[in-house]
Amino acid sequence: MGVAGSTVYYNQRLRHPTLDMPAIDYDLALLLQPMLMQGISIGDAFNVASPLSDPYLAFDAALNGLARPLNDV
Repeated sequence: MGVAGSTVYYNQRLRHPTLDMPAIDYDLALLLQPMLMQGISIGDAFNVASPLSDPYLAFDAALNGLARPLNDV
């Protein structure tokens, strides 16, 4: 939190190199914030719904992917 706050504070003073506008577009940041929060909520819901099956499925898929070319030989 501290690094993010200090970065925003530092970048508030910076200007765009060629246009007469700030380096941070706050309108765009506010526009993207609801989608960011929704993505966090959806990812959290998926993590709560299947916390143990995801690593198992990924490991199983990796093993099957490695074993398939060996069986084809």
